[in-house]
Amino acid sequence: PSQLRECGNGVVDGSEECDCGTRETCTDPCCDPLTCTLRAHAQCAAHHQCCHRCELRKAGEVCRSARSACDVAETCNGKSGDCPPDGHLVDGTACGRDGQCWRGNCSDPHNQCQTIWGDVSELTQAKIRDKCLALRYR
Repeated sequence: PSQLRECGNGVVDGSEECDCGTRETCTDPCCDPLTCTLRAHAQCAAHHQCCHRCELRKAGEVCRSARSACDVAETCNGKSGDCPPDGHLVDGTACGRDGQCWRGNCSDPHNQCQTIWGDVSELTQAKIRDKCLALRYR
């Protein structure tokens, strides 16, 4: 694939710092649509999650919140407009009542048993839980 620069197509290609489309369609106050470079006052392009009013957000500011017990919030580093890739807790980290994180999700045996056996009475739930946990530790 070619690394040709095509300023104004809305895609940052080649050596472009930004590309907000044509002069008529550009809504990014940080980007010059004619040169596809940041304006003199800008540190970053407005579409970046770690950019606010053309300035980099401070290191430690959350750019993506945690979505579950095994997810982690991503924070800006103060040097880039990009939010880091989505990460999660290390597999095996404790979560829930008796669960462990696995690939960003909490694998909780109590919830798994409830899903398998459905909503039942407390007495039956206790029996089902014992059976599920016995199967888990075989």
